[in-house]
Amino acid sequence: MESILEEKVTKQFGEIVYKFPILHHNWECDGYGYVVEREGKRDIVLSNHSNLYISSIRELQSKLAEYIKITYDTKKAITLLTKHGKLD
Repeated sequence: MESILEEKVTKQFGEIVYKFPILHHNWECDGYGYVVEREGKRDIVLSNHSNLYISSIRELQSKLAEYIKITYDTKKAITLLTKHGKLD
């Protein structure tokens, strides 16, 4: 079953080719991004507090950098707890 947001994406931007999770630090809304296609052209659609917009590869690359930093910071916290403050 397609969500209301997905219906909006399809209506405004075209057929959803791929739906993927997107994480936003410090807020809980807007948990998915979409690759959409209309008339042979593909775009990335994200939302900001349910307001849809065309994004960019650069924005997704920035999100990946955030994910890498968050992963590192989380691993560091675990290491500090399990190895008594010794980082390898």
